[in-house]
Amino acid sequence: MVPTMDSISIRAIKIAAFGGALTAFTSISAQATGGFACTASGAGVEIAIGGSTSSEPGAKVVHAGGNITVKDGPDVQVDLASIAQYWNDARSFRMFVTVQISTSETLALSINASGRGNRLYTGTYSLAGAKVQRTGRITCDARG
Repeated sequence: MVPTMDSISIRAIKIAAFGGALTAFTSISAQATGGFACTASGAGVEIAIGGSTSSEPGAKVVHAGGNITVKDGPDVQVDLASIAQYWNDARSFRMFVTVQISTSETLALSINASGRGNRLYTGTYSLAGAKVQRTGRITCDARG
């Protein structure tokens, strides 16, 4: 069978469409290439927060979850919307988390930790709310 102009055009269109789809699929950058996990236990407080960060400069948090449990106080879930500020480089890790407990009460967690370029950061946290005022030691493992 001798190829006609119509069969050649259809084949060319199929090849171009497949090539375009393949290029688009393989050029998508990864959404999350780093992450963090912070834990603290003591002084009547349990903190466990983790998440994933993007690979872009000034990495942003793309997924987060965890909880903050206060003895004789609130037990709150942390999600992506709770992360108000995040900073991580070779020497420091900082994060500010706010969680709305009720229409009139917000719980705020501030983490300030330092490291020596090996992903492990140690420092302090400050937890504040209408009925809660706690500080303590926290450890964060972050890679970016």
